[in-house]
Amino acid sequence: ARRQVAPAWLRGKAVRPVVLNLAVGDLVVDKLPFTPKRTEPVGLVARLGLGALSSGILASSAGQGGPVPVVVGAAAAGAAAFGGMAGRAASARHLPPIVAALAEDVLAGALVVAAWRAVETTPIDPIGA
Repeated sequence: ARRQVAPAWLRGKAVRPVVLNLAVGDLVVDKLPFTPKRTEPVGLVARLGLGALSSGILASSAGQGGPVPVVVGAAAAGAAAFGGMAGRAASARHLPPIVAALAEDVLAGALVVAAWRAVETTPIDPIGA
């Protein structure tokens, strides 16, 4: 059996276009000159909150709720914010800033797809479940 990672309400047909539009909006806004750094308090708090919320939802839908996934999600979001900023700065020393930003987006997208496929194709253990 295939593992259903997201809760049913997130797998609905109406959710995909909303998520896609939010992702495209994030890609565009991230490149604008007036967008604050991802490590400034407002952006960082939003990232930490969304990391905690999304990991909590996914863990809960898999029957693994509790504080640990929430804390891990927030910590991962924080690490990604600082790591992504450092990586983009390092790339921008050798590439035009927009190219460095787009390379970061491609890497992030590839990591999401790889993680999703790894989780989605992991069979459910009927004995251990």
